[in-house]
Amino acid sequence: MAPTVDPLPPSSRPLRVAVVGSGIAGLSAAWLLSRYPEFYAVTLYEADDYLGGHTHTVDVPPLKEFADQVPPAPVDTGFIVCNPVTYPNLLAFLDAVQVGVTPSDMSFSVSRNQGAFEWAGDTLKTLFAQRENVLDFSENGIWRMVLDVLRFHWHAAAIADLADKVTFGAAGVTEADRARYAYHARQSIGEFLSAGNYSPSFKHNFLVPQTAAIWSTPAGTCLDEFPILTLIRFFRNHRMLQLVGRPKWLTIPLGSRSYVAKVAEQIPDVRVGQRVTKITRGTLTNQPTSLEDFPRGQVTVTDDLDGASVYDYVILATHGDISLQLLADATPREREVLGKVRFSKNRAVLHRDPALMPKRRETWAAWNYLTKTTADGNEADGVCVTYWMNRLQPFIPRRTHGDVFVTVNPLYEPDPSLVIQEYLYDHPVYGFDLVQAQEQLASIANTRFTGFAGAWCNYGFHEDGVTAGLAAAAALGATPPFPVLLNGGYPTHRTLFHPVTGLPIVPSPAKYLAHLGAHLPRDAVAQLRRAAPAAPAVARQHTVDLTWAQTLAALGAAAATAWRGGVAAEVQDAPMVQGEPGATVPVRSVPARAMRGLTAQVRALELAERMLMVVLFACVGIPLLVLGKALGYVQVQDTVAEAAKGVVGGASEEKELVWVHPRVRIVWQKSGARNAQEEEAKNK
Repeated sequence: MAPTVDPLPPSSRPLRVAVVGSGIAGLSAAWLLSRYPEFYAVTLYEADDYLGGHTHTVDVPPLKEFADQVPPAPVDTGFIVCNPVTYPNLLAFLDAVQVGVTPSDMSFSVSRNQGAFEWAGDTLKTLFAQRENVLDFSENGIWRMVLDVLRFHWHAAAIADLADKVTFGAAGVTEADRARYAYHARQSIGEFLSAGNYSPSFKHNFLVPQTAAIWSTPAGTCLDEFPILTLIRFFRNHRMLQLVGRPKWLTIPLGSRSYVAKVAEQIPDVRVGQRVTKITRGTLTNQPTSLEDFPRGQVTVTDDLDGASVYDYVILATHGDISLQLLADATPREREVLGKVRFSKNRAVLHRDPALMPKRRETWAAWNYLTKTTADGNEADGVCVTYWMNRLQPFIPRRTHGDVFVTVNPLYEPDPSLVIQEYLYDHPVYGFDLVQAQEQLASIANTRFTGFAGAWCNYGFHEDGVTAGLAAAAALGATPPFPVLLNGGYPTHRTLFHPVTGLPIVPSPAKYLAHLGAHLPRDAVAQLRRAAPAAPAVARQHTVDLTWAQTLAALGAAAATAWRGGVAAEVQDAPMVQGEPGATVPVRSVPARAMRGLTAQVRALELAERMLMVVLFACVGIPLLVLGKALGYVQVQDTVAEAAKGVVGGASEEKELVWVHPRVRIVWQKSGARNAQEEEAKNK
């Protein structure tokens, strides 16, 4: 079929934009462009028979005894939860389409070998659900895991601060800082744990289960390929490196399909079940400065129903590997960047079988990681996570619908009579290649009338998808009704660039102050808001930044670090208006007085956490150390002269590092070394 060509002259019609893929990235991009029908004519393509991608709500029938009394319950099998700290763009997007949220839960448990070892993070009772674990002080025991969790919190927080200093050019960065940053930037999780002498219990019962569950990634891949710096940044942003002040989680009442339906109503041309098979494009010789200058008719999209259609621009809101397959004329650079993006298939089973939950009912959590140990004592590869949907989505009634579960990659097959449905979902494989592709993505965006969007552009979650979709639409000049926060407002080494101006898209002060209100004391936020008011007109505009490092110093969500250090912050907004990107407004400074007020609040929270850790160490750690030293298990060494060696120093084949402080190193002697010392003492 010959391509269809719009008969109207280019200057008299809107820009024709094809959006391929209806996940959160495609929906948000198409929604934003559709808000300006005088400038953009949007067509949304979806190969599947439903919109939403990982946003997939299923109706679960009630139990048989209630079949004629109550309706089915909506259950999400893909995207489920969000929070106000790290999902500001998604929540602003939901608010814009008038979809509400309700409280949820994000508790976590681990069950090994069908209940041989279990713990959950709700309370001390669930942490020690197996009473025999209370006296297990071995390297595979729960106490070693708890000790290493506290050590990891401090260790990782220091690395995150170091990464921010080096990445954003903070004052006082030394060559030693840069060398340490480069060292950690090359480390996988497995290398980090080995270098830090973290215990097997911490590795196999805490960090790997959490990483595997969050990213649906096999345990072996987590250890060998997952960058530790990416994990640390994610944990810091989600407040997982602290015991207090964690975000409150939310879910969408009646399922996430609620927002999909609202968004679809606002997109005039939606083509469901229409698979795009090929895309060809012209060459963009000069960067346009306005919509009027934009060359027309340079993109041909071929699908399996209508054949070829001509557009002016295409946004590929598909997985990176799929995007590369669709581009029939991909450039070498596009092949290089997109070729680094890999996805893995994961099977999700919706069922009612409690056999795929922890053995002990008290350890049932919202997220339940199930694993087993192989015959040779190693961790079984793969990832199995069961979501307890009644706890994640409290509008699913247990009395009438029973316990409802979604298990990703079941470790054991559920009872067929209890299976409701099953699905296949693709998830990005997180490794150094993907991180590099994300950093290089700006080099291929808009080079040939093409934008790229998807959750894979950052951490792989709904917030990342909506951010990438809004940024792709904003690159064409569409103004979001709310400022877009990169990376949830937190510092990141990846930047989304406006393809016309070449400038990064960053948050505005007004939006960030509102964002702070979700998780900082109200009086501190009010003080900062009074000190740095933003013009209402600017607050409503999508903004681009001219002083990237300075803006992040004031507005990055590691603001605690920046404000603690007394950074003098200057914020420069550049509202992007239709066809006139890059207009600027004067620079404003945040006074030191406001910084000091906020610093005091942040330090109070940190002090409370440190006091809690001191109490735990005094009540539990010190008695254990005294007992271990008396029995010859523990050595306490002075490390003043070796403080610079960090956590690597002091370990050997006979000794395993337990704890490092600038003045003290605590070493656990392995059994072979203890026996040798005892034998030597007897001989003497």
